Amino acid sequence: GWGRPLWVDDPSFSLADHVSVVECPVPGGRQAVLEVAGRVFTAALPPDRPLWAATLVTAVGDGQTALIFGVHHVLADGLGGLALLAGLADTLCGTPEESFPRPAPPRAQLIADAARTGIRAIGRLPVVLAGAVRSIKLFGPALRTRLAPSSLNQPTGSRRRFATVECDMNLVREVAHRQGATINDVVLSVVVGALRSLLAGRGEVADSFVLSVPVSFRPHTGVQTLGNQSAVVPVRLPATGEAFERLRTVAQLTRAAKGAAPGASNALLRPVFQLLSQLGLYQRFIDHQRLIHTFVTNLAGPQLPVHLGGHPILKIIPLATASGNVTVSFAVLSYVGTLTITLIADPETCPDLGDLRDGLQRELEAVTVASGP
Repeated sequence: GWGRPLWVDDPSFSLADHVSVVECPVPGGRQAVLEVAGRVFTAALPPDRPLWAATLVTAVGDGQTALIFGVHHVLADGLGGLALLAGLADTLCGTPEESFPRPAPPRAQLIADAARTGIRAIGRLPVVLAGAVRSIKLFGPALRTRLAPSSLNQPTGSRRRFATVECDMNLVREVAHRQGATINDVVLSVVVGALRSLLAGRGEVADSFVLSVPVSFRPHTGVQTLGNQSAVVPVRLPATGEAFERLRTVAQLTRAAKGAAPGASNALLRPVFQLLSQLGLYQRFIDHQRLIHTFVTNLAGPQLPVHLGGHPILKIIPLATASGNVTVSFAVLSYVGTLTITLIADPETCPDLGDLRDGLQRELEAVTVASGP
């Protein structure tokens, strides 16, 4: 009865509990760093300390060093992660805390805050109910339809492998605008095309895919306002047809899906997930779900170079992990004119990650090269 959980300072905080240093395996380079990330990024974070960890990878090559920084999703969503980066950056650092640790709030304050939160929740009830109705109309059909069996949905283990594809973000933006689409529409269109080619190579046929696309509904983001404030929008997208025709169709479908109020899907999904969690069935649900094929998250990163500890950050590679029976997912981030798509796969159920990467590269070239100058 004391309200929702809240974050407090850890009085025994030690940087050594969170930061480690490793040397990059031979021969170095990006793929070697991604192999390290595949090991450290999927390791369980100790529950008795703040849920973040960083690994400094030295001797990457060409005088470069890599920093693998990860936070639990309960601590920060994608935009929250970018806020953390901005807080660490040399040019955007904030004012240091005057005292540490700050004292935890007393019980009386927790009880009073819980009462005020409950009163505000009652006042928002009509808005919440209206959002639930919109969610049922928009997402209900997708949630009621079970996917046909596919090798994309299999039980996965704890290991993950990463691969990346890069392209010129300005070129992608031009292509999108010419077709009445967004950069994210281009990403979604090439992803479904690459997935179709992947399944074709496995002897499977699929003409459409259901993608879960996170949407943030936070009014603003800063290092003092982290947490997970995102919802998901499941959308079924076609994977067939000529590249530009498919892109225009994807743009139409995503515009319709985005017509819901921010966070509307949470009004439908959150109570269900909370009930499953309380019954001890949440993990079983995500291990056997047949509602979506994959996740695609896209973030707009800094478009001016960022420095950390006096050193320029040359590349930012987005990393994420998906649990349950989703064998491959995608994380996308733009930084200083480069759009990077990271492919995240379970190595046992998706041993052909290289084929998927090559297929994604071909799909990107089909829309960017064919568009011309």
